[in-house]
Amino acid sequence: MPVSFLGALEDLHRRYGLAMHGIFQILGVCAASYVVYSFMTGEVYVKSGLWGRTFRRDEEPWKYWGAIIPYSVLAIALIFFFGQRTQAKWLHSFPNPAPLPYSFGF
Repeated sequence: MPVSFLGALEDLHRRYGLAMHGIFQILGVCAASYVVYSFMTGEVYVKSGLWGRTFRRDEEPWKYWGAIIPYSVLAIALIFFFGQRTQAKWLHSFPNPAPLPYSFGF
């Protein structure tokens, strides 16, 4: 990578924080919001084949919960784990990264 590109990334990191960490957290919040929405409405849409299927809690409870649980696990993983791994990679990519106001042991 050109030095100027790395300098620009380091400048963005110092000014605005960890960009990728925030993206994974936003995706996790979106997935969690969909889980809450699905729980409140009682139906969940899942990808199946070329299209998708909708499962309703009162008609097919096993399939409904079988879709809600993986979405919940995905939301938790995106918020708490994927963002943290990205943070660790990002921090070690620069010789002297800016100090963070918090630390997760990385």
